[in-house]
Amino acid sequence: MVSVGLGVALAPRTAVVDKHPRVRIVSLGDSSPARRILLAHRHDRVRAPAEDGFHEVLVETARSYEPGDL
Repeated sequence: MVSVGLGVALAPRTAVVDKHPRVRIVSLGDSSPARRILLAHRHDRVRAPAEDGFHEVLVETARSYEPGDL
């Protein structure tokens, strides 16, 4: 809806990596809300390879942020 001029959106920086040419990204600077992402899983079950892969992606992405970015 944003790309066709029918709305605005608040999105995390990770969601705007592939910027749409018709969408303008405006930083909120220091006023941007913080967020925390948690990953939980049961210890008594074997995880699928996709789950392990997603876990790795989350950890790698988190490491790319500086503490002040949060």
